[in-house]
Amino acid sequence: MDTTTPLKVSALANIINCVLDPVLMFRLNLGVAGAALATVFSEYFSALSFLSLLVKKQMIQLRQLFRVPKWNNIKPLLKGGMAVQLRSLLMNVSILSAMRTANNLDSSGVSAAAYQLLVIFWQCGAIVTLALSTTAAVLVSAAAASPNMAELGGEMSESGEQKGDSLQAPRHVADRMLTWGLISGITLGALQLGFVPLIAKFSSVKAVNEAARRPAILVAITQFLNGVVFTGEGVMQGLGCFRGLAAVSGIAAAFVVLGLKMLNKFDLGLTGVWSVLILFNTVRLAGVLLHRYKLGPLAQKKGANGSNNPAGVTLGENKNQNESDESGKGIAGTSSMLEPAAAA
Repeated sequence: MDTTTPLKVSALANIINCVLDPVLMFRLNLGVAGAALATVFSEYFSALSFLSLLVKKQMIQLRQLFRVPKWNNIKPLLKGGMAVQLRSLLMNVSILSAMRTANNLDSSGVSAAAYQLLVIFWQCGAIVTLALSTTAAVLVSAAAASPNMAELGGEMSESGEQKGDSLQAPRHVADRMLTWGLISGITLGALQLGFVPLIAKFSSVKAVNEAARRPAILVAITQFLNGVVFTGEGVMQGLGCFRGLAAVSGIAAAFVVLGLKMLNKFDLGLTGVWSVLILFNTVRLAGVLLHRYKLGPLAQKKGANGSNNPAGVTLGENKNQNESDESGKGIAGTSSMLEPAAAA
């Protein structure tokens, strides 16, 4: 499917949600239940629209939806899916740990409100870098699978066969995306630093604004890291390196839990919480860069024959990855981080 059709479906679903919210909540007096129903209706609209489009484009057949898949087809999906779910669990541990610490800073609720305000401030910039993560996953995956490597940075022989380094194309795309991630992160961070004084306009409660003003500087600083972190994680998703991604998230989550526990010994407030979240992103940054340039399949490694792509280096993390690609049901590069508050 093209890139614009899903955008149109998602936009229409959001419009439906926005229209139904006030109708169900206020006109029909359903309150919070009305908001939930509006979300359910919009999600069903999205699901049925995508299903209809996929059938119309003959990308799927309805009878295949009710056929029991073969074990060889679902085995690689289950392996990758378990790694993705583990990563999501670890990211949620980081979210909840930071949120719990912020909520327990005082009994008045000022710190908790200021923390939520800062999360909103963070989301204003992170929406761009989160989009880069998805873009990186799609482009790197396409570069690795594309038969026309010349258009993507690979070299082709006169006979049309690829020559030289078989990973040159995805490596080129990954580096280009990381460069854009760096530029985007620096730009967004600089812009948010300039908008820090506006944090006082986010809430009508003066105490909340005061509690959020200084940590807002740290929130802006996280954007400098987010660009490369999110893009690098998208690259890992595009390569199918889900277990490596889960490992990086696990190490980063461990630093968050330990860092937040250490905050109990110091009176740093929300500044301390966001300092730990910066550490969280720094660990993730180290992980994605280490994967790209040292440990991952795109790293420049010398094989026994002196080439940069030894025979043992393949994309993905197991030989069943190819089976997943052939079945057309490979795991999508979804960044459950994004869980916006988590990736701060």
